[in-house]
Amino acid sequence: MIRRATKTTSEEQDFMRLALEQWNEENINFGIPSASRIGMERLRMMYMSVTTGIKRGYCLLWYPEAGLAPAGMTMVSADEQLDHWGENLGEAPGYVHAAYVRPEYRGTDGANALALAALEEARVEGFTAVRGCVTVSNKAAYAFFERVGVTPYSVNVAYKL
Repeated sequence: MIRRATKTTSEEQDFMRLALEQWNEENINFGIPSASRIGMERLRMMYMSVTTGIKRGYCLLWYPEAGLAPAGMTMVSADEQLDHWGENLGEAPGYVHAAYVRPEYRGTDGANALALAALEEARVEGFTAVRGCVTVSNKAAYAFFERVGVTPYSVNVAYKL
C-alpha cells in the first residue's frame, strides 16, 4: 500500500525513521556530512512544509502489508535552485529530497511501484520535470532510473579533505 503522507505523528515518525536508515547507509546528503541533529531537523522541517501545504510537494510512504512497518518513502517538493544546474527543466520542476527502500525490499515490485507512484504524483502536482541526486555506488537506483527513462545531465564531484 502506497499512500501520501499527511501531518500525523505516526507517519512523520515512519518517514524520519526511514530517512535515518537512508542517511546511515550514506545514500542521502542534505549538505551536512553526517546524520547530525541539525541535518535531521532540516529534513523534518521539509517534511512538515510539504505535508502541511506550506511548500508545494508531497511525501509517499510504502507499507508492504497492513500493520507492517513502512518499507520505503520518497519526498518531492518544488525546485527552487534551477540556475545552479544550468539546465532549463521547464517552469515547474520538482526535486527529490529523499527516496529510500529498505534493503530487503529493493528490486521488488513494491519498490518499483513506489518510484513510479512518485513520478505519477509529480505529474498530478503539475511538475514539469523532477530532478535529484544519486550516489555513484547506488547501482540499483541507476538501473531503475534508466528503465523509466531518466536522463543524467549533471555530475557532482567531491574531494574529501
